[in-house]
Amino acid sequence: MPAHRVPTAKAAITGATKKNPKRFEGRADPDPQEFSGAMAPLGKASEWLAQDVEEAFAEIRRSFPWLTESSRISVEIAAVLYARMRDPINKMVASDFAQLRALMGAFGGTPASLSSIGESVGAVARLSDKVEPPKEGAARFFSD
Repeated sequence: MPAHRVPTAKAAITGATKKNPKRFEGRADPDPQEFSGAMAPLGKASEWLAQDVEEAFAEIRRSFPWLTESSRISVEIAAVLYARMRDPINKMVASDFAQLRALMGAFGGTPASLSSIGESVGAVARLSDKVEPPKEGAARFFSD
């Protein structure tokens, strides 16, 4: 079975567009900044999400800047699971971990995907500088 088509934004970050420029030459991918609907940028978390899930959503969005509005439901599911994983009270079961791992793989976040990014990791960081990093440790629970 052939590999799935990689979005052009992800290919640019991973360096695939430089490695195989002819493969991406004739693509007519819509520009997420100009296109409304499914290809619009992911944006902020939904208002109905709990605070810890919003923080997990922001972290996922920062980690995968190529995700678009069409990925929102999957990202929200991953954010719920990720927030549950970080919560010392709520325990995840094996199927939750499997689902989270599958979603991260679909987003391009497995160790194999990370190794394909290689030297372009800095490009990912530069794209996501505009998103505020989550608070660490006990600081997440106390207001300033």
